[in-house]
Amino acid sequence: MKDRANPRNRTGFGSLVSARNQRTTQVSQDAMDADGSGLGLFTKKDTLTTRSKRLLTTALRADPTYVERTRPDGTRVLNEVNTFKIDNINATQSDFSRLKGTEWLTDNIMSMFLRVSVQDAVARTFCYTSHFFSCALSETGNNVMYDHSRVKKWSDYIDEGLFNLDQLFIPINVDNGTHWIFIRVQFESKSIELYDSHGSVNPERQRYLWAMRRYLYDEKYKEVALDDRPDFDVWKYTWTTQDKSRDSPKQENTFDCGTFVMISIYLIARGV
Repeated sequence: MKDRANPRNRTGFGSLVSARNQRTTQVSQDAMDADGSGLGLFTKKDTLTTRSKRLLTTALRADPTYVERTRPDGTRVLNEVNTFKIDNINATQSDFSRLKGTEWLTDNIMSMFLRVSVQDAVARTFCYTSHFFSCALSETGNNVMYDHSRVKKWSDYIDEGLFNLDQLFIPINVDNGTHWIFIRVQFESKSIELYDSHGSVNPERQRYLWAMRRYLYDEKYKEVALDDRPDFDVWKYTWTTQDKSRDSPKQENTFDCGTFVMISIYLIARGV
């Protein structure tokens, strides 16, 4: 996959533009019905009204705003001003404008979409950002290390508490930053699922299923003394893990993975 990195070094995601060799994409009625928020996720461009097209074009083509700053060494630099902000998530006009063509999306655009259209729109649902696993896991040579201490405060931002959720979603950056997958946790059924729009099961992805189950254990008993906790090797069988990539909607190119992550989470969160 060709890496067209953002010059601001933000993570790239798949484009919203279809592949050159377009195929007819079948969208189920359930998926159409789930889009009840007025987003028009499956609206074809040529069906938009003139006014909608004009508003969209104006928003996407707006010029970024810069502010000059002086570094400690006296040199001056231009920094782009954030145009959009949702809690602690910021995005610039340049980030937003990447939606208009084949540019890859940035991680903050994904985080904003999931915050507004999933976390804030579906009851008892929460979305961690794509930085969760980059904090929880580290690699040294061929060894993958999990460290709960680096993510133990993430659940503090869930008002109802982690284990009072119905579902948790986490996008994951893999393959040296060139591909995106995601995990879904269902708390009632105690299941952890992984989805990859490549449509195939990759054994290397098992690390994320294992780490997620270990994270849930550490969260469940983080206030309990180590000697009083149940044995993880016994407890882990109370949760199931499954790579459901073969059931995932499949991308037909090498750059739409980010879009598939966002739309798949949007639909799965609504029961589709």
